Amino acid sequence: MKSFTQTLVAAVFCSLSVLSAPTSAANLRSASSPSSSLPSTPIVGYYSWNWGGGSTGPSGANYGVAFTGLVDVAQAIAGYSTPTLEGTHFLSLGGGNAAGTFSSSVLDNIATNCADIATAGYHGVMFDVEVVTGTSEEVVPAFAAAFQACKEAKLMVGVTTSHSAPYQTSTPATAVDLVKAWVGDDNVDILSPQLYGSGTETSPDFAETSSCASAGCTWELYKGAQAAFAPSIVDADQLDATTSYFTTMGITTDGFFQWKQVA
Repeated sequence: MKSFTQTLVAAVFCSLSVLSAPTSAANLRSASSPSSSLPSTPIVGYYSWNWGGGSTGPSGANYGVAFTGLVDVAQAIAGYSTPTLEGTHFLSLGGGNAAGTFSSSVLDNIATNCADIATAGYHGVMFDVEVVTGTSEEVVPAFAAAFQACKEAKLMVGVTTSHSAPYQTSTPATAVDLVKAWVGDDNVDILSPQLYGSGTETSPDFAETSSCASAGCTWELYKGAQAAFAPSIVDADQLDATTSYFTTMGITTDGFFQWKQVA
């Protein structure tokens, strides 16, 4: 694999001739056959909100995420229309409020309806896990089953969460159990912790999730992850600081997802 810095500079700040065309999931990582290998190109991703006109993403974007904040599959599909996403298309499920709360029953519903996501034209699912109800014994296997169902529907799987772990769970230990499970799950292609709170930060916020600090939800949990590590940041210009920070921790940064909207 090329030096990340060299490849990313070419991908984001130069001519972008290689990344200007949409990149299929098959070219990055097999959605039908999980692999521990990382994507062959840096992830230049972004979220496009279903309000305010959406986003076309940063230059050279090769991953676009339709974001509605909803956890129900049918509602999330219906909730996003334009603009057309760049690159590999992800549907986001979940969010930081009641409409995006995960539970074992919600995850069972997602697992049952993964095929509908593929039929709607998406190549993957981004699970936005911030609020979770249920014990570790309930939700850890439920997430694993939903991830597996997505892979069987030939969808890629991404997980984004509030800083280092979900900020609201039944117990602090549940948050840690979830992250540990995601890090070790071959069905997870991308891990994208959110390095912001308000979404207007001018620099990445590396704070670890405070609500589960007593249980040890630190960045150390992400070491040795099976998936590509591509944090969600407010703006692409925060990538250098993000890469530097995690490099000192022994974690390789494989790209990013931009939260800021580009009209």
